[in-house]
Amino acid sequence: MGTIGRKTAYVVLAGLLATMVPNFRPVHAELPFLTDEAETLGKGTRQVELWYARSTDEETAAGSVVTTDQHLPGATFGYGVTEMLDLTFGFSRLWGKVTADGSSSNDAGSAVSSLSAKWRLYENTGFHFSVKPLVGYSYRVGGPGDEHTVSCGGWLIATGEHEALEVSLNAGFLHNDYGSASERDATRSGIWNFSALAEYKALPVLKLGLDVGAFTNPDKASGEMQVYALPGMVYSPTGDVDLSLGFKFGVTRPEQDFAGTAGLTIRF
Repeated sequence: MGTIGRKTAYVVLAGLLATMVPNFRPVHAELPFLTDEAETLGKGTRQVELWYARSTDEETAAGSVVTTDQHLPGATFGYGVTEMLDLTFGFSRLWGKVTADGSSSNDAGSAVSSLSAKWRLYENTGFHFSVKPLVGYSYRVGGPGDEHTVSCGGWLIATGEHEALEVSLNAGFLHNDYGSASERDATRSGIWNFSALAEYKALPVLKLGLDVGAFTNPDKASGEMQVYALPGMVYSPTGDVDLSLGFKFGVTRPEQDFAGTAGLTIRF
């Protein structure tokens, strides 16, 4: 998987998330956010999430200006096995176009699938704590057979509520087992991530949120973390349907410059 594909794949698996993201609840997090909430769906509740993300990034390498355009549609299905336990399956497909000094080429991208479980271990008035293990598989579309990655990891999730305000904190680790020797040489196998989400219920049908987080840079040649800020909103015309919109900005150079996500969540 190329550098372009890896960067978004890690975010999806970690969020994915979330996702993630996710979320996946939402699988990864409540769309359009990457930070997950500790609450679970509830026994017998099913949830489907559909989203589409579009991102752009511009970097200068060896004197050339390289612009990347990416598309990332995805879907998740979650089920409340018990009041305390959710299972969620997610799939996403990444592809894009790379332009260097006016010359463009298409990138077939990658496909990412994940299976996660969210177990709510503790709750008290206004506070929830959960753990979420995850396994994932990604592969380079049209690439050699060894360009695939098996991932496993887990997250600690804490959520506190006070009146109209809700704050969630996530800390997680993802281990990637690369099939390609060149991938193993160039890419870190362990990815840490830390994030926080604050949501405010401005209206009975409208929530506004700000998600911030940091990831280990998968590129072994750089120690600078990928840091993002993601403001977003969730409009709920009914108790079982959410429409979401979010805009993610790169705070540090390794993170993508900009990404926009639109999502639909249905519970039944």
